[in-house]
Amino acid sequence: MLLFAFTTSIAWSYYGSRAVTYLWGVKYVKFFNIIYVITYFLASFMDTTIVWTFSGITVALMTLPNLIGILLLHKEMRISLREYSKKIFH
Repeated sequence: MLLFAFTTSIAWSYYGSRAVTYLWGVKYVKFFNIIYVITYFLASFMDTTIVWTFSGITVALMTLPNLIGILLLHKEMRISLREYSKKIFH
């Protein structure tokens, strides 16, 4: 369990740093990493209910841009899926 938790935190740190690089540039990655480590440290003293609730809220907030993107690109997705299906099944 400890290994799973450790590797998960490393993976989320990497994903976050890639997102920060994409959104604001490389110079803000160090700032993100500092905040990331501080929040892990603070979370170790908090009640687990608060940590899990905050985690659930942030995951839910990450779905909003994805849903908007899906809604905006649904026509392109349908066309691509149709073309892919023709290649596979015909």
